[in-house]
Amino acid sequence: MDFIKGLVVISKTGRDEGQFYMVVRIEDEFIWVADGKRKKMSDPKRKNIKHLLITSEKVDTSVDTTNKQLSLMLNDIRLKTQKEGRSYV
Repeated sequence: MDFIKGLVVISKTGRDEGQFYMVVRIEDEFIWVADGKRKKMSDPKRKNIKHLLITSEKVDTSVDTTNKQLSLMLNDIRLKTQKEGRSYV
């Protein structure tokens, strides 16, 4: 699966290891991600593609999503994956 806008990814390395993010923008070898809490949609974090795990989850980007909504959606996805016993990291 390739990186696309709205895709939910997980950080594999760094201080934010295990953190769920949504892909905001794609540029060459870097992905810009946001979680709505620490990294807002207006100021996304740049991550190397190698440092991200792709999940099967996707956030609908056709509607304007607020940072609060994004944060809640990512938290729900994280809880759902934990409940199902899936481990990405």
